[in-house]
Amino acid sequence: MAKQAFTIEVHRAGNGPVSGTVTTFSLGSAKWEPVGVHQFRVGTAEFQELEAAVDRMMAEPLPNFSGDDNYIVCREGANFLTERLRDGQKHWLFGDYGPNYRIAKALIAAAGVPDLDPAPPHFCGERE
Repeated sequence: MAKQAFTIEVHRAGNGPVSGTVTTFSLGSAKWEPVGVHQFRVGTAEFQELEAAVDRMMAEPLPNFSGDDNYIVCREGANFLTERLRDGQKHWLFGDYGPNYRIAKALIAAAGVPDLDPAPPHFCGERE
């Protein structure tokens, strides 16, 4: 099975319309190749709700491990990166833990692409 990835971008310039793009990629023999593009529009109120939800999820405290903690790391290729531009400042959240997965799900729902699963079939993280 070919490795696949996707990017979701949602943009609003000033008070203008909100538009977005979902681009899917497949790993070819040497590089990632785009295989599909889905463009969508989001209403202003829905975008404001989406912004608030993403901001809340990005503000969630990350796990704090101590020297006494025991943990198991399981990785099945689900790497998420959220980049948020707000008030001229960029904020990033990387990792395959809960907030990034939930952000991906929220953006997929807004894009209207319900059959796109943000995690691979054997993803061992949290599926909500």
